Amino acid sequence: DDGTVKLSDFGIAYMNDSSGITQKETVMGSVHYIAPELAQGKKPSAQSDIYALGIVFYELLTSDVPFHGDSVMEIIMKHIHDPIKSVREINSNIPQSIENIIIKATAKDPKQRYGSALEMYNDICTCLDLTRNYEEKIDLEKIKEPNVVQVRKRKKRYLNPLHVLYGLAIAVLSIMILALLVTLNEGS
Repeated sequence: DDGTVKLSDFGIAYMNDSSGITQKETVMGSVHYIAPELAQGKKPSAQSDIYALGIVFYELLTSDVPFHGDSVMEIIMKHIHDPIKSVREINSNIPQSIENIIIKATAKDPKQRYGSALEMYNDICTCLDLTRNYEEKIDLEKIKEPNVVQVRKRKKRYLNPLHVLYGLAIAVLSIMILALLVTLNEGS
């Protein structure tokens, strides 16, 4: 409200150690937000950050992370193998268009995620449009081309008052994406 900008950190860092004393490339950080490919030792990418954003969005809507376990390895294995529980199963008032953003952002295959943070941001900006109120659930098995959002026919409906709550979550996520875009641009 006072105009202060807040930046959130996913708690995951990619380290390239050239000293030769430790592993040359390691990923460190919170296991609750780690992309499956990072958990498998692959190099981080924009899609790894998009996965973490998808988990943050999930947490904003459900007040919990999708995976829990008794050990770090158990949580990592869930990120690699287990589907993320539907946010609509937790709260049926969440529009399908919002759940579709989470589904696409947290796809196990990085090629099925958004191609960029800007693409995700653009989808977030329109997810509460009346034309998207009756959007069908996205099916990752039917996405043939990587990083392409499926467009479906949508029916019109009046805005639900609960969308204000979702709008707030979207606003927070949008700020995080914009901060990520600025950080990536500064690093270039």
